Amino acid sequence: MSDPGGGRSTAEEVLAAFLDEHAEPSAAEVEALCAEHPEHASALRLLLAAHRDVQAGLPDTLTAEERAQQQKSREVDTGTGGSFEAGRTVGDFLLVRLLGRGGMGEVWEAEEQSLRRKVALKLLLPGRVSEKAIDFFAREARAGGKLTHPGIVAVH
Repeated sequence: MSDPGGGRSTAEEVLAAFLDEHAEPSAAEVEALCAEHPEHASALRLLLAAHRDVQAGLPDTLTAEERAQQQKSREVDTGTGGSFEAGRTVGDFLLVRLLGRGGMGEVWEAEEQSLRRKVALKLLLPGRVSEKAIDFFAREARAGGKLTHPGIVAVH
């Protein structure tokens, strides 16, 4: 994922933290978030709508047990814990710093060396690699790649 703006906006940071706590937020939870951050309310609603559009485009292929494991991983796993580290090269990308981690992978700020640009690079955790995970990862990338909006980073 490329981020031509060089970093996430405050609204994106707020929404990412919110979604870590509320995987499927209710309307009341969204309104409470917007009331807490009135200066970002319209951006938060727009970003959340885009997030929901992406999620709706992805078929839910996880079993209840796999969803529970993902949630448990999000709750327990707050460190990096993966095999990735800053300074490591993955393909054409130099990992700079960890931006976030979910049940399936990590998102790193990286430099695409051949094009000399900063990107956000999502990597599957080695312990999460399976045919099903790779299929999900590919569907997520295809769905995200279809979105075009100034508030959403481009997926390449």
